[in-house]
Amino acid sequence: MRLSAMRFKTFVWPHNPAKLRMDYAREVRELIVPYQSSVLQDLGQRRRVVWGTGEFYGETAYSDFIRLASIFRDGGSGLLVLPGFDPMTAYFSKLELTQDPTPDCVQYSFTFLEQQSMKYAVKSGASRCTAASGDNLWTIASRFGTTLESLLALNPGIRNPFDVRAGQTIRLQ
Repeated sequence: MRLSAMRFKTFVWPHNPAKLRMDYAREVRELIVPYQSSVLQDLGQRRRVVWGTGEFYGETAYSDFIRLASIFRDGGSGLLVLPGFDPMTAYFSKLELTQDPTPDCVQYSFTFLEQQSMKYAVKSGASRCTAASGDNLWTIASRFGTTLESLLALNPGIRNPFDVRAGQTIRLQ
């Protein structure tokens, strides 16, 4: 099976990188429940980080690197297609020349950061939300960019942050 070529925006790698790594991370927090124990809260997956090393070789090695550097300088997010993985929207966050280039060989390293899409669209000035199954005040605070303390203050009827029912209305402001 032949792997597809790596691509970002309009740049197609003439040779796939020699090393390609993808780091996945999940945000997990510990909540201390007074007079009980602690509870771990899964706040969701963080953005993926893709990094690798490679080389351009042949007559076009240096011009290939210059074209890639131009894409890097343009900035902004774009579609990143990796061999063997689903495409993702990402930012090109680092490009490094890792040796003195020669006319027919340029070694480099790179890093891409996934642009995560928000699971839930927050309306400007949203003042309330409806809890979904499995929600608690931690997940709601994370989703709407607020703090657990703020939600507890705005919802005095909720004493335990994990005591939220599906369909319950939660004040956000």
